[in-house]
Amino acid sequence: MVTDMYCPNHIYIENVAGICTASCGMCPIESSPRKGIMSYEAFEIIVSKLLPIKDHIKMVTFVGLGESLLDKHISEKILLLNESGFSGIGLVTNATALNEQVTKKLIDNGLDTIIISIDGIDANTHETIRPGTKFDSVVKNAENFIQYRNINGKTKVIIRMIKQELNSIQTDDYFLNWNQKLNKNHGDMIAFYDMFSDPVGENEQTELEIKQYSEIHRSICDDIVSKFMIQIDGGVVLCCAGGYGVPIVGNIFENDLLEIYNNHAYEHRRQMMLEGRMGELEHCKSCKIFISKNNSQYIPVS
Repeated sequence: MVTDMYCPNHIYIENVAGICTASCGMCPIESSPRKGIMSYEAFEIIVSKLLPIKDHIKMVTFVGLGESLLDKHISEKILLLNESGFSGIGLVTNATALNEQVTKKLIDNGLDTIIISIDGIDANTHETIRPGTKFDSVVKNAENFIQYRNINGKTKVIIRMIKQELNSIQTDDYFLNWNQKLNKNHGDMIAFYDMFSDPVGENEQTELEIKQYSEIHRSICDDIVSKFMIQIDGGVVLCCAGGYGVPIVGNIFENDLLEIYNNHAYEHRRQMMLEGRMGELEHCKSCKIFISKNNSQYIPVS
C-alpha cells in the first residue's frame, strides 16, 4: 500500500512563465495560460512553505514554461535558498541571457547545477531547432560560464541535447566537443533526451509501451513520488507535463504543501502505478515524457 505521508525531495519552481528568448517548436509556451515573472516577495512565501521539510529536500530547480534567466532577481532567489539552508539549487536555461554579469552572480551566490540546452554542433542545426537563439553566442556564454566556474566556483554544468531528426546524427561529435570543454572534477555531464511533441496526446505505440513497462516493473513516475511542481501563480501541477493540460491540484499560497502532495489526485496515481496500472491513467497512459526519461542519458565527462 502507499504510505500515509509522502514528502517531495525535488522542488520545481516556475519563476518565469510565457516569456522566452526562443520559440522552439517542441515547447507549448505560446499556449501558456500564465505570463510573467515571479516576484521576489512571492518567492519568499514559497521558501517559507518549504522550510518545514527542508531536511527532506535534495534539489530545488528553477524551470517552467519560460526562460529562467529573464528573471532579474534569479541570483537573489538563489542566495535566499542558500542562506535558508537549501542545497541542490539548479536551473535550466537556453543560455541566451547567460552573460558575464549573470554568470558571476549565479556562481558567486551558490548555484549548484546548471543545465544548458544546446541542440547541435553548428549554427544551422541549433538555430533551426531553437529559433530566436544565436548558436555562436550561446556556445560562447556556456564556455565563459565553464571558465569562470573552473576558477571561482563549484557549479556542476550539464550540457543537454534534445535529440530529434535534425540533430540525432550529431550526438557523437556533440559529445566529443563538449567532453573537451567540461570538467570532470566538478561532476560535469552531457545529457541526451528524446524529443517529444504533444507529450500526452494519444499514441497507440506509446500507450502499449507504457502499459507493458508498468505491468512488468510496477514503476512509479518520479514526478508523482519525489517531485513537487509550483507554477508562477502558486498552482501545483501533478507533473512536468503541466503545459499540456495536466490538472492543477492545489495552490502553494493557499494550501499546506504536504496536504497537497498527499491528496487524492496524487495518492490515486501512486496506487495505480504500484498495481502496474499506469496504462489506465489519463495523461499518464500516453506520456512520451515518461518514455523519454527512461531513455535519457546523463554521461559524465572524462
